[in-house]
Amino acid sequence: MKRLILIAMVLMLSSSIAFAQDICESDFDCNGAVDANDVSTFLEDFGRSQFFNPCPPCVPLIPVPKTDQTSCYDTNGAVIPCAGTGQDGNYQLGVERFRNNRDGTVTDNFTGLIWLENVGCFGLRTWSQALSASNGLASGSCGLSDGSSAGDWRLPNIYEILTFRSTVPELHFEALVALGYYFWSSTSVEPYLDMVWTTHHRGSTLPRQKTEILEIWCVRDPL
Repeated sequence: MKRLILIAMVLMLSSSIAFAQDICESDFDCNGAVDANDVSTFLEDFGRSQFFNPCPPCVPLIPVPKTDQTSCYDTNGAVIPCAGTGQDGNYQLGVERFRNNRDGTVTDNFTGLIWLENVGCFGLRTWSQALSASNGLASGSCGLSDGSSAGDWRLPNIYEILTFRSTVPELHFEALVALGYYFWSSTSVEPYLDMVWTTHHRGSTLPRQKTEILEIWCVRDPL
């Protein structure tokens, strides 16, 4: 009997610990805001545990970019006042994806990554040269005045550069002539480790030999 009571006490203690660790915090209904709706959700939260009625996972909302369309049109394509039309130019909703920092860098507000504005600063390089050039980049070169130091910049991996590639023409980067080339990533092709994934800003992604010469597009995280 004593053993059963002891086991029951241990289970109660474990449940209370799990409960204490599992109570949803602040944004209880996971809608991205702390408001009155969270109060009722909080009251329902008592008695939760990691096994019984656990807190729902809060998944961050994916931002939607603006189209930058500010005008409205009739069925013939003529410009009309936007008020009350319900058109894109009427609402102009979404997030401004890119911010030119006026220091030689452009921030991608979706990913938080910071990209070098002067795309063609280094010219064509082999892969090993591209890695070295990226890692050595610092404020004072390539038009940078961002306070960055050697080691802050790097060659992006293939997924990072793919998130950015298709929007290049909208940014009016300095070295537009460089956009005719493929860009290195830092991601080797497995199992063909003498090759690297490369990408063209218009959409092509190809494995290339590390000894070829391609363009460099440097990236860094916020300082």
